Amino acid sequence: MGHEWNHPVSGKSFVNAVHVRAGCLYSKVRASRGRTADGAVAAGLQCEVCPVHRETLAHVIQQCPGSALARNERHNAVAKLLVQKLIASGYTVEAEPAIKTDHGVRRPDVVAYKPGKRGYRRRDDRRGSTGRALGRS
Repeated sequence: MGHEWNHPVSGKSFVNAVHVRAGCLYSKVRASRGRTADGAVAAGLQCEVCPVHRETLAHVIQQCPGSALARNERHNAVAKLLVQKLIASGYTVEAEPAIKTDHGVRRPDVVAYKPGKRGYRRRDDRRGSTGRALGRS
């Protein structure tokens, strides 16, 4: 972890940032490390929102409906900031356009281009986007 901080942070915020970076935020599964996996302990590891899943950090951050609103708001804030920066840089921007392909309709978050310029197309199918260049258009 680098120490290139843009602004000073409190001690608690710094510790939380280190925990996020190291992937060791609190979860029931992480807190149970070292204990035997008998039925009583294992039963307490279930997510309180969706009990069919164990409460792991990955589940809470990526899948759990309990964190979906915050996750979507964060995603939308980043997309909005990206659109603003692209427009300020002279790009024409389309947000969530419907693009027909051989595999159905795709809706990338952002499509940006400069009129009259050639560029790369970016693949984004919302399921494991590679983000690699597919070739010149």
